[in-house]
Amino acid sequence: MATDADLLKVEKAFDYTFGNKHLLQIALTSPGVERDNHHGNRLLARVGQAAMDMVIAQAGYESSATTGISLSVLTRQSLGSAG
Repeated sequence: MATDADLLKVEKAFDYTFGNKHLLQIALTSPGVERDNHHGNRLLARVGQAAMDMVIAQAGYESSATTGISLSVLTRQSLGSAG
């Protein structure tokens, strides 16, 4: 089970403060760790993974916007001619 220190590390890594620490702790708990929860947190893990994918995609989009790279530049034709 995730400790308070673990939760703080996650918040620092994402530079974000979670409003509900209990939900974060549940999301970080591996399936099967809790004796009475044999199915684990599969559904919550999927939601967490989708949220992480969204955050990473947004960060990548913002990063490309700040460096002047436009998504319209990345076409099949230009990528094909690059190699």
